[in-house]
Amino acid sequence: MQNSYQVNGDYETNDIETLSKFVEECIRGAIPTKYIANNVYLISHPDLKGDGSQGNDKNPIWGQTRLVLFPMKTESIVYKIAISGIGIRANKSEYMITQKFSNIPEAINLIAKIIDKTSNSVIISAKRLKTLPKEEWTKEYGKEVIAMKEKLRKIQNKHKLPIDMTKDIHRFNVGYDDDIMKVIDYGLTKRKF
Repeated sequence: MQNSYQVNGDYETNDIETLSKFVEECIRGAIPTKYIANNVYLISHPDLKGDGSQGNDKNPIWGQTRLVLFPMKTESIVYKIAISGIGIRANKSEYMITQKFSNIPEAINLIAKIIDKTSNSVIISAKRLKTLPKEEWTKEYGKEVIAMKEKLRKIQNKHKLPIDMTKDIHRFNVGYDDDIMKVIDYGLTKRKF
């Protein structure tokens, strides 16, 4: 690494397992999250991160615990990459919830399914959904988000699920699969498993 925590830009990977091991070592080494996220973007091949040619749709979304890459090699998935221990927990939560919801048809159709995970759960791949640009948010859209939360609350109660995923559902955490609204970020789910 050069300049404190920045990696040399000469290194590049398009292997998701290699990238996950790199991130895991950064987390273990207590490297600050902003540097982990920046380095992930620096060393990721465009097949993993996109090329930025189409504005924000191809650029990563950076949160407090994870970043999301929009790979060029397939437009049907996103990679959610943990940049902290809490991010790893969020990835594990989303993976476990997808597994639990897979036996509940009315529930699995309300979330962006997690397709795969790396061996250390640092990276998960999820179905890519279309998000609504902020300028298109309407009162009806807000009502639809509230209705989504209520549907999930009812399903959780009906099936006595040991989770509460409604607290972190808001306009930024939903997207559309065709015309069906689904939750795209449910990593901060309160869980008892």
